[in-house]
Amino acid sequence: MLKFRSIALAAAAVAVFPFVCLGADLSQLEKSVLSGDNSASADAVVQLCALSDSQAGPLLIKALSSPGVQARKKALACLGNSKNREALPSVVKMTKDSNTVISGAAFEALSAYDDMSAVGALREIVYSNEDFEYRKKAASAIGAMKKAEIARVFIEDAKNPDRRVADRAAMVLVHLRMPGAVRPLAEAAKSDNPVLRQAALDALSASAEPDAEKIYVELVNDAQAGSAVRLSAAKSLAVIASTSAMAALESFAGNEKEDPALRAEVKKLYKSASSMGIMKYLSFFLIGIILLGFWWMQKQGANF
Repeated sequence: MLKFRSIALAAAAVAVFPFVCLGADLSQLEKSVLSGDNSASADAVVQLCALSDSQAGPLLIKALSSPGVQARKKALACLGNSKNREALPSVVKMTKDSNTVISGAAFEALSAYDDMSAVGALREIVYSNEDFEYRKKAASAIGAMKKAEIARVFIEDAKNPDRRVADRAAMVLVHLRMPGAVRPLAEAAKSDNPVLRQAALDALSASAEPDAEKIYVELVNDAQAGSAVRLSAAKSLAVIASTSAMAALESFAGNEKEDPALRAEVKKLYKSASSMGIMKYLSFFLIGIILLGFWWMQKQGANF
């Protein structure tokens, strides 16, 4: 019986030992995080990031008060990547930090959350803050998120009869870069609402999504879309200047059933894009000739 009790106590000690050690380690990490040693505090945050969110979360939130800039920056990145809900108010607060490195890292962390809770916090900044640059950073953080449904939130906001709200929603739309946003933006570009329409067109013009070209072609050929929308789509195709994009522009410019004024504008875009394409190929050709010349000169020098 005594032997069994000894074995049980030993087993319990073995089971508890890691947690005792972890508690001691966390205590030491907390001291390092809040110390005045920038290097030690940053290293401590890196170690915390390797732990589970439940273990490290509270200390990472405390790390946001660290004197070390790198420690705070790394803590923000870790909290954003782990999508720590308890940390969200603290991360939002850090967007107001006087150090632009920290405020920028806080906005990046909010983008990494990539959900409606972070969108709500950023949306509040966009709609309530009077500092234009601060609002612009919030809009960029929203635009860097990945979920396409976020686009629909601001498309609806841009329809708001309150022009102040609509204009600020439009600011967000222009920054949208998430995959899947092109289709709802294309629909928004056909809106009768001038604020929403222009914001959607600007956002489409800046989109690098692979499906964008296909949607631009659809818009160019959509007689119900309106001249402004179709011309904006044509401009985007001229910027892309791929073989298929150029074919779509050439086809539209040669379609006598289309509006003559719009056809003339598209024709100008086609000619300009064609010229730029020729110049690009000529540049590559000349660079090739120059490189070939250098190679020949080196070869000749080696023969002497």
